[in-house]
Amino acid sequence: MAEVQAEIFRLYREGKLKPAIMARLPLERAAEALALIRDRKIVGKVVLEAGQDDRAG
Repeated sequence: MAEVQAEIFRLYREGKLKPAIMARLPLERAAEALALIRDRKIVGKVVLEAGQDDRAG
């Protein structure tokens, strides 16, 4: 398992593997992001983005 994970990360770092990001939402809209996934209205990844204040933690 660790070998497969290492290979996936290597491919990602080399730019050969790119995740399909279908939506970027602010952290405040996490419930909406979960609903998109739950209702299967999105194919790919949903990224929650933290604001400047949230990252300082």
